Amino acid sequence: RGLRPPGARRSAGYNHLLSGSEKGGSAKRMNMFLRWMGRRSDIDLGLWRFVDPARLLIPLDTHIARISIYLRLTDRRTPGLATVREITASLRVLDPADPIKYDFALCRLGIAGNCPSRRDARKCAVCPLQPACRHWN
Repeated sequence: RGLRPPGARRSAGYNHLLSGSEKGGSAKRMNMFLRWMGRRSDIDLGLWRFVDPARLLIPLDTHIARISIYLRLTDRRTPGLATVREITASLRVLDPADPIKYDFALCRLGIAGNCPSRRDARKCAVCPLQPACRHWN
């Protein structure tokens, strides 16, 4: 496909970057790479000026998938491309020009343990996202 000669094999690096995307996987690594290269912010490189941040898709990991369900950004429980598109569409309502700018904040909530997988009265009581969270409503 594309510029590869007929019969040519994909490299291990190519397969690692795009793992599972042909089968509906979330293509997290590719979406993360495009985010780093296309968004112009403090935490992204923004080297590729031809990338429109409005067209990027959220790099989906377990933290973003879980917190997106809590915040009603998606109802899907399977972390595939359909889930990526649904979460991105939900975030696009908040900012059509740069819907994935929320990626780092959502992911960080999970990584830091501030958004537990089960309701934790102590942690959840001080959460600013409480009014939107399924744990509380």
